[in-house]
Amino acid sequence: MHDVTLTTRETLCELLKRATDADHGSAEKVSPMTRLMSEDVELTDFADVLKRLALFHGALEPQICMTTPQTRLVQRVARVPLLRADLRALGIRNEGDPAGAGGRLDLSNPSFRAGALYVVEGSALGGKVIGAHLRRRFGTPVAGSLSYYGLYGSDVARTWRDVKNEINASGADPDRAVEGAKRAFRLFERAMQCRMPVASRRRNRSDRSARRIDRQQLRPA
Repeated sequence: MHDVTLTTRETLCELLKRATDADHGSAEKVSPMTRLMSEDVELTDFADVLKRLALFHGALEPQICMTTPQTRLVQRVARVPLLRADLRALGIRNEGDPAGAGGRLDLSNPSFRAGALYVVEGSALGGKVIGAHLRRRFGTPVAGSLSYYGLYGSDVARTWRDVKNEINASGADPDRAVEGAKRAFRLFERAMQCRMPVASRRRNRSDRSARRIDRQQLRPA
């Protein structure tokens, strides 16, 4: 476990932010995410990140959507269906869990789940920034594929405040909560760094017309 101390004036979420600051910074610097936020990002880069996020959330959701007698903390919205819908909107077939993706985490302890939930729900704030960046870059071609990066819409800040209040009041063990958050960050990095299969695009028209559509979509708005 980690040598963390919750000060008398510090909430659990403030401790989690402080204790995982380096983990957060490392997660932001993984190659797919830096590529996603670049000025010359392509739709293929966007689709790659969505598939990796589906791996990450697919490993976490069965556990952080559970309720227990110790804590009623649950993830508000399942992310995997949103990610799959966004991939379909881009014409990408989700290939599933590739070898070496990092597999599953043990979040059997409610305090571990509280920390992981902090990471998952907190990511919606950054998602709003990423969604705005993608809309500026691509315009109409991504209009139907931002359900994940547009989660909660204008309510994102209020929702995050509510989540933090629930985590703070959960009675989670601080040390185990920090460990759960760090486990979630490590899984995120493994999902972002694993080897992915080549994406397949659905061809609903002739190959020639599909290629023409692809070129138009990859052109910035």
